[in-house]
Amino acid sequence: MSESSNGQVFLPTGDYLRQLIGQPEVTGNLMKRLGRSRGCFSSDSSKDTIGSVLIGTGMSPVEIVDLAEFYIEKEAKEKFITRSIDWENTDLRLTDVLDVNEISLENLFTGTFDTLNFSKAPRLEMIGKSGDTAVIKFEIERNSPTKNWGASTTNHPGKIELKLDREEKQLRIGITHTSSETKSVAGNLSNRAIKQLKDKAWIPKEAVIVAIKFSDFSNQERISFLNEVCRPKSSLLEFEDTKDITFCSDASVPNHPKELAWMTDRIDMLKAKGQDLHSTFFIKDIQIHPYLKVFGIECSYLIQGHNYSGRCQLSFEFQARQKEKFDEAELVFQIVSTKLDSKGCSTSAVNSDISIDIEQHKMAVYNKYRKKI
Repeated sequence: MSESSNGQVFLPTGDYLRQLIGQPEVTGNLMKRLGRSRGCFSSDSSKDTIGSVLIGTGMSPVEIVDLAEFYIEKEAKEKFITRSIDWENTDLRLTDVLDVNEISLENLFTGTFDTLNFSKAPRLEMIGKSGDTAVIKFEIERNSPTKNWGASTTNHPGKIELKLDREEKQLRIGITHTSSETKSVAGNLSNRAIKQLKDKAWIPKEAVIVAIKFSDFSNQERISFLNEVCRPKSSLLEFEDTKDITFCSDASVPNHPKELAWMTDRIDMLKAKGQDLHSTFFIKDIQIHPYLKVFGIECSYLIQGHNYSGRCQLSFEFQARQKEKFDEAELVFQIVSTKLDSKGCSTSAVNSDISIDIEQHKMAVYNKYRKKI
């Protein structure tokens, strides 16, 4: 929806409305709710089905405002996801066995309403001289008709880092994304790269990609995992304080202790903000950990590098668009803010050091606390 110089408001219709509905933040359940508000009921939550109805009938000003308010972009900062897969022992370099030109780019963008394409096609870059680290970089172009219908194109970079750990016989897969679309495309690209390596027998056919998922932990071990992963044993980062914790009680676990009576069956999810949260009872008292689902934690740190110092705030969160999908939610690491004491070093270079520091021990902590099969 845009506003003209004389104050008149123009409502999107046809292709413009299709582009707005095509944004991933606009879910099928949201459109189903809009339909119910006008007396239109459907058992189908498919975005394609309900979206076609709304495009055909048009939407009222109130419905457009409701849709626009829901569409809140959070894409300014990079987010990091870590995965891994078994690797066959070989002396060949990763860059010798992976060819990005052999990876098919067809059907990477899914969904009837999606208006996406590559503004920069995927390209492979070697990092260092060992050949054990390679990066696939790309950029997608998306129509984002949220503010100005005449200039609605945005660009979103994505990156996949593939790093061989020969000692552990593992291939580490690091996905860097800003938007949900770059995350999806990077996931599809990395899956196709893995398939190529399997076809060439560098990765065992039966090997599966391991991701850090919410359901990989018991309630108690998940809290232990988050508490340790946010405290890296590092000379770069010194833990300072816990600023934010997102959690709720687990209704599936019987006999809740009295300390949780105030939230049981009343609160779906609670985000606590403040200082010294790691010493509050729901983190410090391990007796109640089996009854709590903790989804994420945000902490502040002191930074002390070789030629720089400052402060930063880091987030570790299992992210899902819908509560019922949290079991499959992956851990997302994000550098929320970085403030340096001087201008001798770029923030992007410091953020790169921070992400490397966190990534180095994340999978080790995961293997320590995940459910053993």
